[in-house]
Amino acid sequence: MARRAKSDPPTIDMLEMYDIDQLWVAKESLQSMHLSADSLVAGVTLIAAQQVPGLLQQHANILNF
Repeated sequence: MARRAKSDPPTIDMLEMYDIDQLWVAKESLQSMHLSADSLVAGVTLIAAQQVPGLLQQHANILNF
């Protein structure tokens, strides 16, 4: 999950070094943490939780933060 905080943008920017160019957050996870989409850093894509397994199957390397 990416939450917007003063220290997050440099960390998010570093992901490019590792060829990470897409960030996804399940809408239901935001709701369970009482966060709004406005609290996310730019470039994060909201998806439904049921889409997660399909996305994971499309990729050989998975990093969870």
